[in-house]
Amino acid sequence: MYGHPVKSTAAGAFHMPERMGDGKVREQAANLGNNRHAQCTDCHNPHAVSAGVSPDIDDVGGTNNLASNVLKGVWGVEPVWPGNWGQVISFTEVDDIQYQYQLCLKCHSYYAFGTNPPMDPWGLMRGDGRLTDQSIEFNPNNESYHPVVAPGKNDFIMSTTNGTFDYSGSLLGNLTPGSTLTCADCHSDDAYTGAAGTVPKGPHGSNVWPILRAPWNFDTSGSGSSQEDLCFKCHSPTTYGPDSVNDGTARTGFSIDGTYNLHWVHSVVTFNSKPCVACHAAVPHGWKRRALLVFGRTAPDPSPYFGFGENRGLDSRIAIGGPEKSGNWKCCNCHYYFINFMGYTTPNC
Repeated sequence: MYGHPVKSTAAGAFHMPERMGDGKVREQAANLGNNRHAQCTDCHNPHAVSAGVSPDIDDVGGTNNLASNVLKGVWGVEPVWPGNWGQVISFTEVDDIQYQYQLCLKCHSYYAFGTNPPMDPWGLMRGDGRLTDQSIEFNPNNESYHPVVAPGKNDFIMSTTNGTFDYSGSLLGNLTPGSTLTCADCHSDDAYTGAAGTVPKGPHGSNVWPILRAPWNFDTSGSGSSQEDLCFKCHSPTTYGPDSVNDGTARTGFSIDGTYNLHWVHSVVTFNSKPCVACHAAVPHGWKRRALLVFGRTAPDPSPYFGFGENRGLDSRIAIGGPEKSGNWKCCNCHYYFINFMGYTTPNC
């Protein structure tokens, strides 16, 4: 079971939920030090709480990123957002959070640990084993991100030689290109089944690392994938996953002339069927390139963002942001060398 360490007996002396009259201040990098902890009252104010969790993606009206009733009266932080993939160093303290991310970022960002993120307590994080700074990842000025702070930048519209296509139907539930999410839409108990269930929503604990409501691993969308995987809570597996099709209806922006589904090619047709992390950031909160695309060849991006290995990912010699507009991809947008029957040749886009 993976969870926040609320049962730690050592945490009792560390808890300072509000600004104290004796000069003590709220936990932050300057005074938290080795006293990193999580207690119930770090996330819940027992004097202000009322019934009601954040809506789920399948609920009428869809989800949003607002703080739910169970988080009322809790303090958090609002970052001063820098440019694309910039280090957030300035935060405004918020006495009563409006958005759920304001709560999470008071512990999972520079505000809590400065430039020295803690080690993953379960020892499963790739790279140097440290947790990542989520204020960098969810920055709405990034080229791409999941819509936790603001709606995403992908409008799910592509204009091609075959016409203009809207592929927002690949989003499940009631999600639209303008939807927002909470952290708890992905980080929750794996037994959570929605508001009508018996398990509370939220990152209290899960059998899936790191406190995920459904499986996610380095096989997702590949040969070892399942329609129950986390990505397919929001993204259609018949469009993106191991059961995707190329029938002209399962469209994505990763296509040729808007009709040839290149996700289908990579997740179903190619050898060993490629997982999501072969091309997209393995920490999918956000990234400095559009569509969470990572370089894996020649000059790979750092782990854990590029963490798949085996020389996967896009070739760093290719200028991402050029001709590969949604629906108009070519082989040379991903592969620096194009394989033909005569051997390897340099492609000409």
